[in-house]
Amino acid sequence: MFESKISNPATDGLIAIYPMMSDAEAVAILTARPAAFLEWTSFRSKRMHRIRARS
Repeated sequence: MFESKISNPATDGLIAIYPMMSDAEAVAILTARPAAFLEWTSFRSKRMHRIRARS
C-alpha cells in the first residue's frame, strides 16, 4: 500500500501520513460521482419548486 506523507516545509517534520486509495477505489468513486450529483440536483430542483409554490 502506498502512503502520502505530509511534512512541515519549515521544519521538515512529519505532520501526517495518509493511506492512498487503490486504482479500483478511485475508479469506483469517480464513476459514482455523476449519478450522485444528478440525484442531488434533482432533489434540490424539486425542493425549490415546492418553496416557490408556497410563495
